[in-house]
Amino acid sequence: MITLSMMFNIVKKYVINTSQSDETIFNDLLSPFVIEGKAKNKNGEAFHIEKGWTSRIVNQKDAVPEALRNVLELDGIENKLNRGFQNYINDYIDNVQVDALEKELIKTATNEKCIISGHKELNEILTVMMIESVRNNNRKNDTLTYIYRQGQNIVDVVAADLLRFGFENRKKKRNIVVIPVNTSYETHITWMLENDPIPLVSENTIHGQWLKRWEQASNTIANLDERIAKSLKARNVAPVGNSDSPNGKPLRYPIGSIAVIEDRKAIYYLTAVSEFDALNKAHSCKNYVETAIERLLETYDTEGQGNDLYVPLIGTGRSRAGLCPQESFDCMTRKMLDNRNLLQGRIHIVIHPKQVDEVYLGEYSNGIL
Repeated sequence: MITLSMMFNIVKKYVINTSQSDETIFNDLLSPFVIEGKAKNKNGEAFHIEKGWTSRIVNQKDAVPEALRNVLELDGIENKLNRGFQNYINDYIDNVQVDALEKELIKTATNEKCIISGHKELNEILTVMMIESVRNNNRKNDTLTYIYRQGQNIVDVVAADLLRFGFENRKKKRNIVVIPVNTSYETHITWMLENDPIPLVSENTIHGQWLKRWEQASNTIANLDERIAKSLKARNVAPVGNSDSPNGKPLRYPIGSIAVIEDRKAIYYLTAVSEFDALNKAHSCKNYVETAIERLLETYDTEGQGNDLYVPLIGTGRSRAGLCPQESFDCMTRKMLDNRNLLQGRIHIVIHPKQVDEVYLGEYSNGIL
């Protein structure tokens, strides 16, 4: 996968003045995006990446700046970037090194399976590969492969902690993070030392971890309960009966129901994927997972508004759907590809780093372009 960091490290060797700071060389490389795409900083000035930010991107500790990704949405931007990168080559690349740079870029594109066929000039090759690097996730060890890509609509696989994309999001746009919950939307975490004979939400689930982080962010559970009820009502999601839980909430909602809870850094889709029985044991199945994914895609298609969607492997934990990580991954990807018409925006399937070795990416190992 071609990254912004990779492009910088390739081009850096061929600039006229290699003794310049990384900050200067990096911003020169991005100049076609800034000039042709009129990229701006938050204060409205021409986009510029400061020294510390440059270091984080070059070392793959930070993502691609949103200002650069926004440039890709402009009409006719590829032709404009072709012109911009020709100016960049004339101004910043050592004439003696032009052929060597072109050969290394072609070799890298071939190895990384970047489509550059039909692009013979160096400025065209730079344009295609820079567009590719800006589309990709620069953060190290995040993106494993692509499942689907059609223009700006992408489904990829990410190795990371799901909650990082919510509570630790630093992007200008809020992420949408999917939290699998039960159909009665329980919000009480049963801690290990409580030794409750009929426990509710386990602290070891994504649901429980999210509730814990929610409270740590100075939010209250009472307020969350009110907001969940308000969201379900506003979305015309009616209960389908009484819950079987003896000490939980009284009503249960359909599988696939989504309560939308907004925070300053993220939008959370609390998605019902399991039901509690009389002992508060969660029950789910493959059909529940498929229904939840389809409802999720429908909601994101109509309400996503360009925000990235992060969804974990569903049905692998205490929902008791009986799916191993591989089965969950296969089920989710198959359902998404069966509903290509609903794939709008960037959808990230998030696999926890501890589960990565349990998922064989198979036909997606090299990505689908």
